[in-house]
Amino acid sequence: MGGNGRLLSFLLLVGLTFLHFFRSMEENVLKGEEMRERISIDATVQHGKPVIRGTRVPVVRLIGGLAGGMTIEQVADEYGVTEADVRAALTYASELIEQEEHHSLPS
Repeated sequence: MGGNGRLLSFLLLVGLTFLHFFRSMEENVLKGEEMRERISIDATVQHGKPVIRGTRVPVVRLIGGLAGGMTIEQVADEYGVTEADVRAALTYASELIEQEEHHSLPS
């Protein structure tokens, strides 16, 4: 296989990896109403940061655990929340990112 064939194989592998990643993320994200039932923002709790309803666990802490390589199950166990709560945190973060205005980074 020549250089172009190896590059094509590599790009196909990368594409399939990303496809698998995004499909698994889709399965782990709750939809709107269910997310709103699990996330609370109250100025008297954690300085108004979004938390899991009925707890003082900030959404950002759950997302940070996932970003650090923990599984949904590990994050839920670590912070004493349900797996659905962790999925709600992912949905919340996803909606925030969707609402943001994005600009190119300077090169």
